[in-house]
Amino acid sequence: MLRVSYSNGDDTYTFDCDGTAAVVTEDEIVIHNNVILDGEGKLTVDGNCDHRVLSVQDVAAELSRFTVTRGASPNGGCIRNDGTLTLRNSTVSRCSALGVPSDFADSRGGGIFTISGNTGDAIRNHSGTLMLT
Repeated sequence: MLRVSYSNGDDTYTFDCDGTAAVVTEDEIVIHNNVILDGEGKLTVDGNCDHRVLSVQDVAAELSRFTVTRGASPNGGCIRNDGTLTLRNSTVSRCSALGVPSDFADSRGGGIFTISGNTGDAIRNHSGTLMLT
């Protein structure tokens, strides 16, 4: 079971999982409000090798204790950042910056942070501010 609790004081959403939990997304999750998302070290968000997992618009977002995996997109396989993104104790892995061979040089940002098993550049911060801790 996955429960979400919200703390209005700091715009924090905490995902309370009974053990580990994986959520396979059907489409990209677009973050367009300032927010802190806390996976408590138990939540994996999976793009199923079909699409980018997360996109941060022109806002401040923090991912804490999250695993983001198996995203695929030409620019930012798992995460595309166009705002201010902070990753804390998070893992982004098995992501791919896809591109056709003639365009492959323009494919960037396979994944971000704990970098393992990515294709393309490991990190590409498009036009925002990126902080890794």
